[in-house]
Amino acid sequence: MIDISWSGNQIYLIILGDFFYTTLKALLNHPHSRWFSKHIKIDADEFLHPHQKLHCHFN
Repeated sequence: MIDISWSGNQIYLIILGDFFYTTLKALLNHPHSRWFSKHIKIDADEFLHPHQKLHCHFN
């Protein structure tokens, strides 16, 4: 389950479960996800544990 909440041009994702965390991490690191990684920035220091809130920035 991924809980998403908006705050202006920022988005907060709460990822519950290792599967979604691994999937998102793989998506961000995938070479074809340049658009995704270009428009969505996740603070690296917050990208540590699957059961936490991720802070993303939209360009």
